[in-house]
Amino acid sequence: TNLIDPRKISPDQKLDILYKADKTARNVSSNIVQVGVSAFDSVSRIGIYNSEGLSLEDLRVRSRFSINVTAEKEGERFVASENPGAQKGFEFFRDLPVEQFSKTAAERSLLMLSAGYIEGKKCL
Repeated sequence: TNLIDPRKISPDQKLDILYKADKTARNVSSNIVQVGVSAFDSVSRIGIYNSEGLSLEDLRVRSRFSINVTAEKEGERFVASENPGAQKGFEFFRDLPVEQFSKTAAERSLLMLSAGYIEGKKCL
């Protein structure tokens, strides 16, 4: 695979993704009052050795995107989130449909805001 080592990506490139997600979510509605966005990546070098001289190393790269969107109306708030991740490098973020995940979380928080409450029934 063609892993893009996330350690070699500038913070500005990662921030561009976060800013795009934030802007997309906020543009869905004026009822969106808070957006939290994060990007996480980790690189681990795993060694496997045995008494017969076997020596293997593996590089494990993980990436995760997270967005939490809060919608508010008349004092009520609801939060929705999207948290995709993969065992990939920066190509995960490069290929991620950030706008789609951001819009989905925003629309879900608005849907919960307008859902109302269910009426309870008496159990027999």
